[in-house]
Amino acid sequence: MNTRQINFLICSVFVCCSYLESFSQEFRHTSGLFSGSAANTAPTETHIGSMQSNPAMLPYMEHTEVGIAYCTNYNVTDITCARISAGTKGNTFSYGLSTAVFGNSHFRESNYSFALARTFYKNNSFALCFDLTRRYQEEYKARHYVYPELAYYTKSGKLSLGIHAINPIDLFKQNDDITSMLKLRSTYNVVEPVQISFLYAQSNDGIQYVSLGASYSIQDKILCCISYTNNESPLQLAVQFPLWKCLFTYEAQYHFYLGLCHTTEIVISL
Repeated sequence: MNTRQINFLICSVFVCCSYLESFSQEFRHTSGLFSGSAANTAPTETHIGSMQSNPAMLPYMEHTEVGIAYCTNYNVTDITCARISAGTKGNTFSYGLSTAVFGNSHFRESNYSFALARTFYKNNSFALCFDLTRRYQEEYKARHYVYPELAYYTKSGKLSLGIHAINPIDLFKQNDDITSMLKLRSTYNVVEPVQISFLYAQSNDGIQYVSLGASYSIQDKILCCISYTNNESPLQLAVQFPLWKCLFTYEAQYHFYLGLCHTTEIVISL
């Protein structure tokens, strides 16, 4: 990766941080936008969206990319949910940067992530990611957390497997202050346009969920996805299509009590 690409990554993500902080506030792994719920239905995404679903997939990007996403956060109108990500593929390593905000004037949480990924032994890749989270609550002092992420991805024929551990150090310590989660994801290409997927997740507070999904590619351009998860947001629908040098994704996630959550993301290839 050359100096120009490095400078671009730094500027495109962190120059936007001040804007996101003033625009609104905060990030949560429980939100559909940041848990990579669209990836529950189509987890083989090979663009910058893998920063959330599995950073070990970064080496499979074909171009330097910047992604911008916004989430309505169900029917809660005074809470903003947004994310900006950027990634590039180098000769030895692939790099990813991401910043996200979630909240309002009473509570907000900001997250900044840096990922370093590399392939080895053909279709195997590994990634190390560091997250800095700032959590602010009205009448309380802001708190800061730094924790690692580890990810692995492999593919053999029609079958792929991914492992993503968020804060593996505190995964089983029942610490509710910061997010810890283990995700196991597998996909299988039934026939050329059809893919099925399976996701198992275990969080540090003891919550477990399983997601089953399927995707269908129309003329290898438009990707339609659906998944069902055994939690309070069981149904997820997503559609993804290219336009010029951009990739557009729209996702709708249904919650039993909060209604629909709409997520829109645009990925720009450079």
